[in-house]
Amino acid sequence: MHLLVDSLGYFHGTAFVLFLIAEPRFSFLFCNFATAFCAMLIFLLFCKIMDDTLKYQLQRDPNGLKTYEYIANNMGHIDDIMPELVQNIINVDLTGQFVVSTARYLTAIDREKYASCIDLLVKAAITKDREHVYLADLASSIYGPDYKERAAELASTDDNFRRIYKRLYPVGI
Repeated sequence: MHLLVDSLGYFHGTAFVLFLIAEPRFSFLFCNFATAFCAMLIFLLFCKIMDDTLKYQLQRDPNGLKTYEYIANNMGHIDDIMPELVQNIINVDLTGQFVVSTARYLTAIDREKYASCIDLLVKAAITKDREHVYLADLASSIYGPDYKERAAELASTDDNFRRIYKRLYPVGI
């Protein structure tokens, strides 16, 4: 307790300790403050360690599944790091499977809120899905099941759609 009181500064040091000894009913309040202060410092340190540990674990993700699961299991609590998570899944997913799944998931959750992340994921999916295994599902999830009927309209307004459609149907629009 003396260390915490002394760390508050010279002015508060000895006089405050003497006051706490003289008035024990206030020492309980101080102990709660000191405990709360220490708990807050430990929490902040723990968050920093967890943040670094999380980044390290997700960077070692072999195919994007761990990152996708982390996004799905923590939705609503990770909005501040969503761009980093999206970039990580783009970096580690070589086939585009989890890039597409993440784009579809974020679209289903809130298209407007995650628009910039979805755009990055769609662009990455177009590049990564060389065998066109996942692009059809992505197109129907993002542009609706009737995207084929609206192909000309969508292609004129959305470059990502034009690129997806061109890969799925190489003959043209």
